Amino acid sequence: MNDYTFASTIRIALFYGVAVVVFLPETVGTFRDRVRPGAERRDRGSKWVLMACLGAGTWGAFVLVHLFPEADATGAAAPALFYGGLLLMASGAAFRWYAIGTLGEAFTRTVMVRTDQEVVAVGPYRWIRHPSYAGGLVTFVGIGLALCNAAAVVPTVVATAAGYAYRIRVEEHALREALGARYEAYAERTPDRLIPFLW
Repeated sequence: MNDYTFASTIRIALFYGVAVVVFLPETVGTFRDRVRPGAERRDRGSKWVLMACLGAGTWGAFVLVHLFPEADATGAAAPALFYGGLLLMASGAAFRWYAIGTLGEAFTRTVMVRTDQEVVAVGPYRWIRHPSYAGGLVTFVGIGLALCNAAAVVPTVVATAAGYAYRIRVEEHALREALGARYEAYAERTPDRLIPFLW
């Protein structure tokens, strides 16, 4: 493991402590998701594809830390990456929870649609169409950075982005079919899906 991140009991506790705070509610919520009354499930397996991608990205990061110790950050870069990574983990999760809170009862972890559901365009949904996924992406980038190894960042970014890209494609297809012109108008007003000014 990285000499900076895992050489200190305090830093190990910080890393795993932040991880528990970030992921425990997500893990519990994943298995407590329920079908909303009147909603039609249109997930196309995206929930499980996303979970597999997130797991693979995290697992891959830890593997690459072992395989490429020469990519470890050293000197002043190590603490900057470690604490910056923890900050991204926490802030990404906080932004995701803000987005989930904005949706309220409309939030589900499985793609479901109702033809009478509202298009939420307030809070973070004014800026991007999928802010909860943006928060998740930031969280996983933070994991890669906190491992203080350049190679570890690659799987967290690539696998996470791939999982969210598939999920977004499935979700937007379902929303466009179910809501029609209402969602099309929102998408036109809010062109960025995940990353402002990029995609």
